[in-house]
Amino acid sequence: MRTFLGFLLANGVVCLYGVILSTAAVAGSMKRRGFFNVYIYDTQLQYRVPLYTRPARLAEWVLVYYPIPVAVGMFMAVAGLLMLAFFLYQAYMISEGRTTYETYKRNQLYKRLRAAAAAQQQQQQGGPVIDGSSSSMG
Repeated sequence: MRTFLGFLLANGVVCLYGVILSTAAVAGSMKRRGFFNVYIYDTQLQYRVPLYTRPARLAEWVLVYYPIPVAVGMFMAVAGLLMLAFFLYQAYMISEGRTTYETYKRNQLYKRLRAAAAAQQQQQQGGPVIDGSSSSMG
């Protein structure tokens, strides 16, 4: 189990590192291209403002000029968050002293017990009995 948690943590760190590298590559290229010297005319303020002070224009500019690094960075961010969530779930399971398979079986049992209780309650009320055993509950 320690190996699996180490695997999840290492992959999460690698994904975080990928996001940092992607961001650094885009920022370095933007600096080399002179992005921080680009100004746009703001009609509300009636004067020129730096492009990097407008988040919507910044996002548009970055997506147009750097679609691949942005896509890779976003993918790595999502993958890293998923790894972190799964790592935290597994750590929670360890703290509870259960395995994923035990949790799955317990949830199936609870589902069957709820269906049986609902059928028994329906039968006591005199309504038609709906048998939940015909569904595929494994």
